[in-house]
Amino acid sequence: MNIELPQHLQATADLLSRSFPGHSQDHAPSLPKSLVEDFVLQDEPQVAPKPKISLFSKARSFIATPAFGLAAAALIVIGFFSPALLGPADQSTPREAFRGSKLVHATNSATVVLITDEPETRQLLEDSGLFDMEFVIETSDPLVAVSIPTAKLLVDVKGGAIVGYNAESREVVSDELPTDRSKLAERIALAFGALH
Repeated sequence: MNIELPQHLQATADLLSRSFPGHSQDHAPSLPKSLVEDFVLQDEPQVAPKPKISLFSKARSFIATPAFGLAAAALIVIGFFSPALLGPADQSTPREAFRGSKLVHATNSATVVLITDEPETRQLLEDSGLFDMEFVIETSDPLVAVSIPTAKLLVDVKGGAIVGYNAESREVVSDELPTDRSKLAERIALAFGALH
């Protein structure tokens, strides 16, 4: 094996031989700190920073998922068919003749028959908010009440009396009309409550 170097590499071989210690007591020069730090940074694994995702982008990607579409479709189907799932409305319970007064809690429908020639009596009941005016009949003929098959409350404004009959046409309530017209609706409501 030939260890002789070509002539053009002799200068490099001399430079290299002077840079290495020739003896065990010789020490190589220390590396600069900045070079050591560069070597350490090169050996560390590089972690890419996570990109910032806006709330709008997150919501848009959530809505685009198939699970969201299926859940939304299920809610629409349930909402559409829920009345059918609950069944038909109970038609056996008749409508109540009151709108939720603290005085009266009617359980069966009854009719209030106003026997009067004064239209302001009906308006007074309507303004009170205690009555569903669908169940109030105004007439000047007391015989109209005989044809009503349900419970009825006759309010004779001319005679000044309130008389209530149940569905079997038995008299249940009897009272006088108040002289103060502002208490008329309340008195009728109390008598109506006594029908039930």
